[in-house]
Amino acid sequence: DALPHVYHKADIFVMPSLSEGFGTVALEAMAAGLAVVATRVGGLADIIEDEKTGIFAEPRNSGDLFRAVLRLFKDKSLRVLLAERAQKKVLDFDWKESAKKVSDLYRAAVSSKIHALR
Repeated sequence: DALPHVYHKADIFVMPSLSEGFGTVALEAMAAGLAVVATRVGGLADIIEDEKTGIFAEPRNSGDLFRAVLRLFKDKSLRVLLAERAQKKVLDFDWKESAKKVSDLYRAAVSSKIHALR
């Protein structure tokens, strides 16, 4: 319950992961209206569009990470633009919509399997 309040106190969210599953935390930060700096690993590459909804830094490269954060720190208009785009992008990951897509996919697979058996 406290996370939204923490996110809203920040200007930039930094996720320097070396490996990542889906990247739910990055989605939460994007939904909260934060500009995101992250490494292009795991599911983060599917969530963030470099230079459109966030900025990627190379994994294990602290200089690259520093430059990305400093760039957003200095350029408020870019920070705001990325955050606005990120908030819109998060809508693509709505849980109900995702569940519906998976359900539809399974139904189509089962249906085609049944038709193939006939």
